[in-house]
Amino acid sequence: MAKIAPLFASEQNSARLLDMPRTLFSTLVKQGALPGPCRIMGEERWDVAELASIMRFAESSHRQRGSDIVRRQRKSNVITKKGRLYYRIRRAEGDKRKERYIPLPAEEDSPEFDRAYWAIRSGRSPDLEQSAQHSWKRLITSYRASRKYRKLADGTKRKSNPVLDTLLDKNASKCITKTSRAAVRSIHQTVGSNT
Repeated sequence: MAKIAPLFASEQNSARLLDMPRTLFSTLVKQGALPGPCRIMGEERWDVAELASIMRFAESSHRQRGSDIVRRQRKSNVITKKGRLYYRIRRAEGDKRKERYIPLPAEEDSPEFDRAYWAIRSGRSPDLEQSAQHSWKRLITSYRASRKYRKLADGTKRKSNPVLDTLLDKNASKCITKTSRAAVRSIHQTVGSNT
């Protein structure tokens, strides 16, 4: 039987795949030299293919130049517009295609650039949260701070918190105003038919 290669890996397994100590891997991620994790069902995981391509590019560049200083190739979704670097986000709303540009630091080889880039890619950038003024995160945070929530019985809070946490994991930066009644009814019917 063929061995199955993982698509995504935990921090410990990602460090093992790169044959380095976990502490070094963590440091390189914090410095922006390696990509940050993405969240999958509440767990932090690293894209194995992305790690492999970064390491292969670094190794081939090192071999070509014969030095430890490696200039990275342009990362995906990074464009230059009017002399400035931006991260381009494309999305479709109905038949229309929309684009959004998030500014990035000027120096592509800097740790600040890498941190900003990977924060956007993993969905942790504050620039992404600014786009949805009526986000699920803002609504749930406001609800949990409200007097009505504080007055709930502890048992009710214990039952509702996992649901609220799941909503945050999946929809934190999404705009509530784009949630239609038809979509909510469809989810209710799906969940109702599964029980």
